[in-house]
Amino acid sequence: MFVFEEAHCGFLEPHSFLVVCRNAQRCRSQWWAEWDTIDYQNYERILQTHSKECPLAHYDGSAHFTYRFPPKASETMYCRREPMPEE
Repeated sequence: MFVFEEAHCGFLEPHSFLVVCRNAQRCRSQWWAEWDTIDYQNYERILQTHSKECPLAHYDGSAHFTYRFPPKASETMYCRREPMPEE
């Protein structure tokens, strides 16, 4: 499970998102992949639109790099919950 924050959603403030995967090992390796691997996967998997424009306006490998670490507010909320996490 991964938490990330995005400020380019079209809202007035950033929104947090949660990513949950079925296969934890595969998901973790893709989440922590290098930026060039993410760019290649996007190129291979995303279908071209009819207008020939890029369907991902604000997402590439370097943008994904900023999603790797959860926002400080999410970490603080997690650590202060009851009962306290063992991690």
